[in-house]
Amino acid sequence: MSERFMKYPHAHGPGIRFNITARMMAVQAPQNWTEQECNGFFTRHFYRALFQRILVDKGAIDGRTTGTEDDRSDFASEEKSPPIILGSLRKQCYASFTTYVRAAIDKLNDDPIHAWRISSRMSGLSDEDIAEYEKRFGHKKKELSIVWSLMAFSAGVVESAIVVDRWQWLREQEEVKDCWVESVFDYGISPRNLVVVGIKG
Repeated sequence: MSERFMKYPHAHGPGIRFNITARMMAVQAPQNWTEQECNGFFTRHFYRALFQRILVDKGAIDGRTTGTEDDRSDFASEEKSPPIILGSLRKQCYASFTTYVRAAIDKLNDDPIHAWRISSRMSGLSDEDIAEYEKRFGHKKKELSIVWSLMAFSAGVVESAIVVDRWQWLREQEEVKDCWVESVFDYGISPRNLVVVGIKG
């Protein structure tokens, strides 16, 4: 990371940093999204968010200490023990919210540390309960989709900052005579279409 980015002063302290979610969104190209891809993407995130709500309501996790990172659902228990990592599920698990919940619970029941909590708190969850959650919070999927879309449309800003940081780092090296950024292929192929070039002196 360049010195300028590490020490750049702002209201929240020195340095410009992006968390894993921002870095993940930086590689998105919303203009390339198809309707089918969007529906699948938003459905997966909606299911994950709603499942998290069930875990909180059932006391399987502490809702004050939940989070997600690198396509994982990280849940911390009330005892502040290591987070539960849900990870990815097979494509067929997303056929419905009920199948998703059942698959997620089965996977978490294999967790060597937290299986006892998941098993005890979620054992009485019926298909009717799951359907009720989906009915109760179904309208939230649209709100979630809007938020993720807005995040995706900021991808260009994040990606540009990352590229500028790489370019600035080269500028700060004494042995670099010249450096620049150029496009190597069309943005429609991939948003990571820029290359940073440095020439030694």
